[in-house]
Amino acid sequence: MVEGSWSGQDCVLVGGGPSLGAFNWEILAAHPRVIVVNRAFQQAPTAQIFFTEDLDFIEQFAPLLYKFKGLKVFHCLDDAYRSRALAAVPDLHVVERVRPDKFWSKSFSDGLSYSSNSMIGALNIADLLGAFRIYL
Repeated sequence: MVEGSWSGQDCVLVGGGPSLGAFNWEILAAHPRVIVVNRAFQQAPTAQIFFTEDLDFIEQFAPLLYKFKGLKVFHCLDDAYRSRALAAVPDLHVVERVRPDKFWSKSFSDGLSYSSNSMIGALNIADLLGAFRIYL
């Protein structure tokens, strides 16, 4: 991930919740910049980035994540989770938690913003990549 590499581009962030049961996944084909969170990778296998902060999710879905062709990003909120996550999915791109507080990151070197919902970290990635408009 290179800061600003999506400058001027639109981006779509897709969560993995049950409210997307009737979502028309085909409309994502028109968007070249898509970040999926958690289970949404199953419905949008051509997304550029998969994102999660959930180690249990990685371990549970590891066999399916192997098939995902985009960048797989794990925001590691605890140093102890890194080795388990990489053991489950060796090609994960791990972003370490740098700060203990909730903040808005202005650089990947500062880590990522986080909250009680993984969508916040995904939104921070889209911002750092320089997305012009971000659709949720």
